[in-house]
Amino acid sequence: MDDVIADAPEDVEAVIESLFTVAPGQFVAARNEAAKTLRRQKRRQDADRVAALTRPTATAWALNNVARSSPELVGVLLASGAQMRQVQEAVLAGRSGPELLRAASDERRAAVRALIDAASLPAGGRAEELVRTLEAASVDAELGHLLRRGRFSTVVLDAVGFDGSLVPPTVSDVPRRHLHLVPPLATSESIEADAATERFRAEHERLEHERARAELVQRCIAQESAAIVTCDEASVTLLRAQEHRDGVATELDAVRREVERLQALARDADEAVQQSVAAHDAAVDHLAVAVALREEAEIELAAHDQNDQLH
Repeated sequence: MDDVIADAPEDVEAVIESLFTVAPGQFVAARNEAAKTLRRQKRRQDADRVAALTRPTATAWALNNVARSSPELVGVLLASGAQMRQVQEAVLAGRSGPELLRAASDERRAAVRALIDAASLPAGGRAEELVRTLEAASVDAELGHLLRRGRFSTVVLDAVGFDGSLVPPTVSDVPRRHLHLVPPLATSESIEADAATERFRAEHERLEHERARAELVQRCIAQESAAIVTCDEASVTLLRAQEHRDGVATELDAVRREVERLQALARDADEAVQQSVAAHDAAVDHLAVAVALREEAEIELAAHDQNDQLH
C-alpha cells in the first residue's frame, strides 16, 4: 500500500487514481489502508471519500485499464457517441433519414470493437458487459466522464439500445418536447419512429430506475466500508488501551514491591529502636548500681578516716 499513499500529504485525486489501478482482490485492503492514512493526517473528509469507494468488478477493472492505456480509442468512442446523439435528434425531428443513423451506429460499433480488442479481461470478466458499458458511456455524459478517468466500479448490466444499435439519449440530451412534436409521416417510417420513441422513453425510465438502485447500493457499500474503517480504528484504540493498562499494572507491581521493601526496613528500624531502648535501660541500671557502690565506698572511706583520727 506504500505505493498508493505515503505519510506525506498527497492530493486525494491522486490517491483515488492509484486505487483504481489496484487489482480487485487487493482493492478493499488498499482502500482501507489509504483511508486510515488520511485520517492519521487529519484529513477526515478525504478519508471518508476514499472509504466510500467500491471495489471494481473484474469487468470494470478491465474497462478502467483499457481506458487508461488507450485514451485515443476512448476519444474516438465518445466522439462517435456524440455524433449518434445528433443524428438521433435529427431523425426524431424529421430532419434526417435512417441511413445516417445506420452509418453513425456502424461508427460507434467500430469504436466499441476497437476498445474490446485492446482490453484484457481477467477471470470473471464478461465481454458482453464491457460492450454494454462502452455503448452506454458513448451517449451518457456522466458515464463518459468515468470512462475517461478509468474509475468504473461496476458496469451496465442490461443493453442500452434497441434492435442492437440505437442507444436511448438521456433527458439532458433530448428534451421531452422533441419526443412529442415529431411530425407525422405518411409512410411506414412514421410508425417505426413512433415505436422507437416509445422504446426510447421506456428504456430511459428503466435506466433511471437501475441507476437509482445502483446509487442506493453504492451508498450502502460506502456506509459498510466506513463502518469497517471505524471498527478498525476502534480495534487499534482498544489495543493501545490494553498496552497502557499492562504498563500501568507493571508500574503498580513495582510500586507494591517498593512499599513492601520500605515496610521491611521500617520493621527492622523498629526492632533496632527497641534494642537501643533496652540497651539504654540496662546502661541506666548499671549506672545506678555503680553510683550506689561509689556512695558506699565513700561512706566506708569517711568512716575509716574518722577512726584514724581518733587513734
